[in-house]
Amino acid sequence: MSGKGWNGADSLLVTDRGSVRYIEFNRPEVHNAQNVAMLEALDDVLRVTAQAKDVRAVVLGGVGKSFCSGHDLNQMATNAEYRENFSTVETRSEQEMRLFVGPVERFRNLQIPTICRVQGHCLAAGVMFAGSADFVVAADNASFGSPILRHLAVNDAEVFTFALRLGERRAKQMIWLDDRLDAEDAKQAGVVNWVVPLDQLDAKVAEVADKLAAAPPEALALSKATFRFAADRQGESDINRFHYMAHQLSHATNEAAATLTARVERVQRNESPIPEAQRNN
Repeated sequence: MSGKGWNGADSLLVTDRGSVRYIEFNRPEVHNAQNVAMLEALDDVLRVTAQAKDVRAVVLGGVGKSFCSGHDLNQMATNAEYRENFSTVETRSEQEMRLFVGPVERFRNLQIPTICRVQGHCLAAGVMFAGSADFVVAADNASFGSPILRHLAVNDAEVFTFALRLGERRAKQMIWLDDRLDAEDAKQAGVVNWVVPLDQLDAKVAEVADKLAAAPPEALALSKATFRFAADRQGESDINRFHYMAHQLSHATNEAAATLTARVERVQRNESPIPEAQRNN
């Protein structure tokens, strides 16, 4: 599916098909790693979508082989403003809240139903969106995981919701060991609704989206509000707030600083940001 870049940002495509809005990450050459331009465009399109009376459902997907491989951490080496904001606790926290948490919260808080269309890698920031969607439709080649703790010495990605959906023991396995879930594992764990062959992914997503768009919108919005209220009464928002604080604290440890410095130096030497010893672990 080809859409138009949102407000000139080619890294994010937006297509309206009837009353369904399709939003696609569009950096396939890096498995849709999210950079600043993409995240700012996503935050804007979600803000606009929340006010759009003619949009009845949202599909979030990615162009190419993968849904999303996480945040583009190479920006620490290539984006001077981003790197400067990372240099103090205050500016780092503000930047991550604005870029990383804000779009996920906007996505979760949409009154209309949301679907993540997942193929290939769904990692770190990718699972933040998958955990916040109402439905996940996955291709049979999808893989879900979060390598943040093992590769960056940081307390996972910024929003903890996917781990809550997954359950404590399997979430620890994913986060602490970087043990990833394939599509069928994710379905059995309850974090994916449907698994289909890759060549049937678009058809299944369209089927679900069109059915949601045809449902009574006010009743659907109130039902979604009930589910959101129940999740928050069970502690989801409080847990996410505590996790964000712990995530920020972990950035300030000596081990995280040393890991980040080494990563930036490897990128500046045009090497892989991940040490060879960790690539298959």
